[in-house]
Order: sequence, then structure tokens, then C-alpha cells
Amino acid sequence: MPLLQAVLLAGLSGFIALGFEIIWFRIFSLASSDRAPAFALLLSTYLAGIAAGSIVSERLTASRRPETLVYVIGALLLLSGGFSAYLPPLVAAMMARNIRFLASSRRFL
Repeated sequence: MPLLQAVLLAGLSGFIALGFEIIWFRIFSLASSDRAPAFALLLSTYLAGIAAGSIVSERLTASRRPETLVYVIGALLLLSGGFSAYLPPLVAAMMARNIRFLASSRRFL
């Protein structure tokens, strides 16, 4: 894979990931009515996901061809986008049923 394609793919996936983080923070802060716990939990989950993804991807891609990796990354980006489309309705359904969103975080923060 040429270096330019790798850089563009990394930049695109980072742009999408930061966009998801902003959207999720807005949803969580509206649902929890408190920005500090929402931001702390979202940031810690985001960073833990990056670390876990790095470990898993290193093990899964050690012996793969570069073309296969591009297709896998693209599929994972589409999958995460599809999953994220269901996040706002899930949070709204929890709020409609008076399920306290991020209620367990109050014990730790």
C-alpha cells in the first residue's frame, strides 16, 4: 500500500472517530443532565477502546495482505457507523422509561 493511501485512510478514520466522540458526548450529556460525568466516562471508554482495538488489530493483522486490511478497515468503519445510528434512539428509549442514564457513574465520580 502506498504511503499516501495509508495516510489518507488513517486521517479519514481519525476524523470519523472524533466525529463520533462529539456526537456521543452530546447525546450522553443531554441524557445525563451533567456534563462532567458524561465527559469523563466517554473519554475513558474512548481511550480504552483505542487501546483494546490496537491490541486486537495487531494480533489479527500480523499475517494479512495490505489489500485485505483496507477492506477490513472499511467494513469496520461501516459497521461502527451503523451501530452509531442506533445510539440516539436507544438513549431516548431509556429516558422515556425513566431509566437513569449513567446512574452507575455517580458512585465513582
